[in-house]
Amino acid sequence: MVLGVADTQLSTLHQGLAQSHIEATHWKTLQHPDHLSLIERLDRHQIAASQDLAQLQELKRQFEEHRSTVGDIELRTRRRSAELTRIKAKEDKNQLQDLCQSQQRKGLDVEAQGLTVAQLDQHEQEVAELERQVDVQTKSLTSYQAIPPDFMLARLKVKEATMRLDELTAEHEALIRELADDL
Repeated sequence: MVLGVADTQLSTLHQGLAQSHIEATHWKTLQHPDHLSLIERLDRHQIAASQDLAQLQELKRQFEEHRSTVGDIELRTRRRSAELTRIKAKEDKNQLQDLCQSQQRKGLDVEAQGLTVAQLDQHEQEVAELERQVDVQTKSLTSYQAIPPDFMLARLKVKEATMRLDELTAEHEALIRELADDL
């Protein structure tokens, strides 16, 4: 019985011997100067990596706070917009109801009066006639606006217009005679 391991299996014995060999050689390799400097560099890199990890975790926390803040702002903006839209719709509805009530009081409610298509056509014809009258009156008003405000100047302006009309009439008659002669 070597080392008091008689009741263990062979594979366990080999593992135990291998582990004791690794621990023995490990101590020797750690004492080598190149290995010590490598271990120190690894320790420094591990410390730097830990610090970088802490910074990254802080940045992540700040980003999550910012993102939730931006989300909260957007949510509040949407809620406020929805509330304002609801208030505006309510005001518009009330305004339309007031307008309908005022039209009904004034007798302008088409549905209550029961206008027919024939009546609407008649009103349309009346509007067209009134527009024609307005056009005629606008033309005469335009001609009167061309007359100067002084009576003597107005008389001269009328005289000039009459002479011009006579000239154009004479020219017109001459052209008609020429056309009649050519036929």
